[in-house]
Amino acid sequence: MKRLPLLALATLLAAAPVATAFAADPPAAKGMDPAMMEAMMKAMSPGEQHKLIGKYVGDWTYGLKMYMDPTAPPTESTGTVHYEWMLGGRYVASTWKGTFMGQPFEGHGTDGYDNLAHHYVNSWIDNAGTGIMYMTGTPSADGKGITFAGDMMDPMSGQKTVTKTVITWLSDDSFKNESFYTDAAGKLQPSLVIVANRKK
Repeated sequence: MKRLPLLALATLLAAAPVATAFAADPPAAKGMDPAMMEAMMKAMSPGEQHKLIGKYVGDWTYGLKMYMDPTAPPTESTGTVHYEWMLGGRYVASTWKGTFMGQPFEGHGTDGYDNLAHHYVNSWIDNAGTGIMYMTGTPSADGKGITFAGDMMDPMSGQKTVTKTVITWLSDDSFKNESFYTDAAGKLQPSLVIVANRKK
């Protein structure tokens, strides 16, 4: 039963940097035993894994290739993206702006690392849909990328489809995003490729 108030308190305090959260000695923490305090601090504190997503922070330009039909050439467009830390270095929020099918496009993402689940997390919303996509990811062996997996609703079939996204850092100032979807035969097909370069 001790885990329930521990999780609730950790969730409440996650909105503030660690030093600030305990500077005022909140009453809820006074009766907590050392083991509970240590577990909570470990769960809520940014760690080494957060440094990889911290590389995103800044302003970028990107080129995008979208594959609407595997047998046809991709549709190409360009845009900008801004990344910034939020909630005391626990998450990175991004705002993407460009065009989609000739219309203004805007998307918002959140990247983080879940210390309890031991994997990266990503959420995505944009003005080309009304849902929220959620994915979890694992880092590559060389530490130069993250592979995400999740699912989304296919607007054509109305059915849920498995998706995969591979992030590869080409340098500290350039990264590639390759996304795939599962077709009716259960085969992964490319959906888009983005190459982003940091603004100088």
